[in-house]
Amino acid sequence: QAVNVNADDIAVTLVEQYRDRIAELILLTGTGGVLDVQGRLVSALSSSQVSAIIDGTSDTVKVDGGMRKKMTEIQRVLPKIGKVVMTTTSGLASEISQWMGSGTLCFDESQLCVGSLRQSQEGIFDAVYEEHVRTGKFRQRSAEELRVLKEHHFVLSIKNSPLGGFSLVPRGAWLELSTLWAGTLGNGIGKHLMDHAIACARSTPMYALSTDPAAINAFTKHGGFSHAGSLHILQENQSSTIPPHLVSYDTSSRKPELFLSRRPLDAAKG
Repeated sequence: QAVNVNADDIAVTLVEQYRDRIAELILLTGTGGVLDVQGRLVSALSSSQVSAIIDGTSDTVKVDGGMRKKMTEIQRVLPKIGKVVMTTTSGLASEISQWMGSGTLCFDESQLCVGSLRQSQEGIFDAVYEEHVRTGKFRQRSAEELRVLKEHHFVLSIKNSPLGGFSLVPRGAWLELSTLWAGTLGNGIGKHLMDHAIACARSTPMYALSTDPAAINAFTKHGGFSHAGSLHILQENQSSTIPPHLVSYDTSSRKPELFLSRRPLDAAKG
């Protein structure tokens, strides 16, 4: 006699029984993951975004039927294992073997952690750096500059999955927030990266330079940074807000915007 058994229920039961031995739950779907209202695959969802989808308050993702059930089960197990992935059968191998899969990654925000760049992660840093240089988001660095960036680089992860990273390079009494990157865009990971950068900097004044419109928009919206203005204009006006390290910064070919961390800046003024 045929028995109608939902595989998701079995998977969730296994997670609850073996939670301490499971790195992630992978659900295989025909769509390969969660689709937004325009039919595009959503690359990552935080636990708060998952809750909004289930509550029907998300403006970008609407689900029903089988996908709604999957999202409900994901919400149920995320606190237990921190990470759930939805992908296709063809995407399963890349999800297991590569640092960034092809489906939808759901993660528990409370289990995010930041740690120094490990040697095993340097290949990820190199791939991200080369791609961002190619697209104009990062400027080209010398071998010595790259060494320093890696030495002071932090990676934001959920379990064994890197979500993004940033470097905090000492510049005299300041820290430079540099090489800020996220594996996927438009899902709030950038905000988490900036939050963790501010936490890592503690009371040390911090600045960031960027010419990338998306990064500039992210810094402006974050709330933890003040937009000081275009560096070349600040230099021309001999502004006192410029960190000493940037007074002679070459802006002849690259004219970045300058952002200063609010809390450390206020402390420095005091």
